[in-house]
Amino acid sequence: MNEKIKAFEYIISLLVDWLMELTDVDEETALKEFNKLKLFKLHFFVSAINTGPNHGNNDLLNTFNAFWALPYGPVESDIYDNLPLLQIFSISNQGISKKNNDTNQYFTSLDAFRNTIGNAVSALRRENNEIVTYSAFELVELSHQWPVWSVLYDQALKQGRKSIPMPTPLIRASSKKFK
Repeated sequence: MNEKIKAFEYIISLLVDWLMELTDVDEETALKEFNKLKLFKLHFFVSAINTGPNHGNNDLLNTFNAFWALPYGPVESDIYDNLPLLQIFSISNQGISKKNNDTNQYFTSLDAFRNTIGNAVSALRRENNEIVTYSAFELVELSHQWPVWSVLYDQALKQGRKSIPMPTPLIRASSKKFK
């Protein structure tokens, strides 16, 4: 679980850097632009985007493999349930803050997976460079356009539930919207 948490935090650091580069703001300002909902939506998009030339397993879904369809879109339950384990960031409904600035040493153990994560973030940037500037609710609306979320969430509601697991093969097979 620790490597999964670390990979999630690495994604956050890349998203913050992306926003800083795009909007020319400092880190403190960029951190204020993110909240729990926005991060979870962007995390889903980064995890699900295909980074290879062919459709297949060229994504982060082998690691982030516990997505659930919830009212506000997909959420990775392992990450959500273990937010207190984060070492670098503190995430709330209002925003995120940094607990620790020693990121280089912390992320070293991710080794080659850092490149895989970087490739996923780069692929998302190529699809929609502005997505990191979207509000949380714009990202929710975008995630609701994914057939995999729509079908599964409707199924959950028919069963009298507000959530249902999103199997990785269904996420991979679904058409994807990034703008």
